[in-house]
Amino acid sequence: MIQTSHSLKWWKLKTKKVLHKYIQLRDVVVKNGSVYAQCLACKKVWELTTSYDWKNFHASHRFRADLFQSVEFNEDNIHGCCYNCNRRLSGNLGDYDINLRKKIGDERYNELIRKKNQPHKLTIVELEKIFNEYKTKVKEIKKLKGIK
Repeated sequence: MIQTSHSLKWWKLKTKKVLHKYIQLRDVVVKNGSVYAQCLACKKVWELTTSYDWKNFHASHRFRADLFQSVEFNEDNIHGCCYNCNRRLSGNLGDYDINLRKKIGDERYNELIRKKNQPHKLTIVELEKIFNEYKTKVKEIKKLKGIK
């Protein structure tokens, strides 16, 4: 159901939050009941035991969301990274790119490059659809990985 009383900005923030939660959950590994994160850029691995640990596992965009809106909500553009690489090293893009190509392959990487400059302004209807899709995906991946 479309909630038109909310602004485009509100929907972007809400959708970003649920998508980033999905990216975090997608990119963690659960082993013997423990949850581990690995930074795509530097390959650092750490256990996620506290909310602080989760806050330091960022959903990092290869192409900045504010500059490349056409890939802002594209899963191939967003991957788990540590705070240091994402914030202090501005994405650590050299290592990020190398490891991104390995992770998604040349075909999807080249498609991401192609899409990044295509003009696209999302509507509230599109954002709500993306939000609902990722809200469902978050529930499914939590269940699949046994994460509460």
